[in-house]
Amino acid sequence: MINFLRQTKASVAVEFALTAPLAVLLLAATLETTRIQIVSMILERSAYDIAYQSKVAMGEGFENIVASVVAKRLNGVFSTSDIIVTATSSPYPDELLSQDATIGAGAQGDVVKLNLRAEIGVFNKLVPKPFKIVRYINFYYINEINKMVDND
Repeated sequence: MINFLRQTKASVAVEFALTAPLAVLLLAATLETTRIQIVSMILERSAYDIAYQSKVAMGEGFENIVASVVAKRLNGVFSTSDIIVTATSSPYPDELLSQDATIGAGAQGDVVKLNLRAEIGVFNKLVPKPFKIVRYINFYYINEINKMVDND
């Protein structure tokens, strides 16, 4: 019995079995946090690009602009089906907060609210809904007004 208590040959294996899952979990969490930061920066830049291109186009072709920016910036980072981009517009900023705003990128001179929603976690399919990582970006801009200058 005393020899049994003094043996330490298997203690290293037991310690490894207890600490290895924690080390792997810590490594996975670190990698996921880094990935989320990188994807968040890409999403913010994408929202800016969508807003800028839509603003210059005076609200026309919004769906095509969104599709091209998403395909260019987010290709391969994660599934584009996890991204939802919507826009509401109004000639007056106060109406964006009410139900009077229209869906779409609006017309010349309209104030536009761009909403970008993305599920960006690698483990989103494994975790329950309250623990999913979702990034929301709201971006406000005003469409350009066509300023035709007559030089006569």
